[in-house]
Amino acid sequence: MTITSYAKLVDDLESLLGKVGEHQSELPCAEPLRLKLQVHLEELKAIKDRQILHQAAGQAATADLKRWMTATRTVAIRLRSYIRSALGPRDKRLSQFGIAPIVIGKTRKVWFCRNGSKPAG
Repeated sequence: MTITSYAKLVDDLESLLGKVGEHQSELPCAEPLRLKLQVHLEELKAIKDRQILHQAAGQAATADLKRWMTATRTVAIRLRSYIRSALGPRDKRLSQFGIAPIVIGKTRKVWFCRNGSKPAG
């Protein structure tokens, strides 16, 4: 999931930080990544503010913003990967962190005859 909109990215990351904070006892090793993500998010917001204030220097600020958005997304990916490994890939709580749990459903077997047609009945 790549979020390119600044507002959507900030909303997603704030939600992720909040959920990790709520489940801190279940994810004790996530604290260093949570703190790193929080620092990245604060820097991201500061750069966005600088971009708004300095329209003339917008290109440089935009380049910084894109670099930090990429770095921040990378930290979020690492945190979500840790959460997935800590809770397991099928845990329903993964959806609280913006992670789709793996759902194993029934597979339907379809038999074919040697000539490629389905058998009667």
